Amino acid sequence: MKQMHLPLFMIAAIAVLTITGCKDRDSVYSVQRKAEKKLIEEYIKRENIKVLNEFPADNQFADNEYVLTESGLYFQLVDEGTGTDTIAYNDKVILRYKRWGLNSYSDTISYWTTDESAYPLTFQYGISSDYSCEAWQEAVGYMKRNNSHAKLIVESKLGFSDDENSVTPYAYEIKIKIQKN
Repeated sequence: MKQMHLPLFMIAAIAVLTITGCKDRDSVYSVQRKAEKKLIEEYIKRENIKVLNEFPADNQFADNEYVLTESGLYFQLVDEGTGTDTIAYNDKVILRYKRWGLNSYSDTISYWTTDESAYPLTFQYGISSDYSCEAWQEAVGYMKRNNSHAKLIVESKLGFSDDENSVTPYAYEIKIKIQKN
């Protein structure tokens, strides 16, 4: 059986095209990420949001205060919830939410009431799934208690895979109920 060998110049051409393609894709993504960061900054300015470097000592946020976490999540606890039990790994989270884009002409998607969606979303805390994103998992960890309520600004890398692929940030308002396992 005769082996086929590619000429050296063809191998070099394929390598150059591969590297160039990767660089173009990286530069497009870099431009999209810069645009996303600018959109988040504009939203924060337009909504008069004050960004904190750490959580308030008493965990009480003013109306437009959000803490920026290490991951890049903007988080505001609106209501601490009820009870003394806190969420633990693998507890079931029952979540209602509103989501909107950060541009000034954004549509809102809402699973806030039973009129809008008969059933809330559910997922296991600490377990990756298609029903939650990294931002929700992190936020639930800060919310901790049954019936807590929070607001989030989520950059695409912390959102769902479609958000990450389109480099689209969103704002959320979420409420949770917890079922202990």
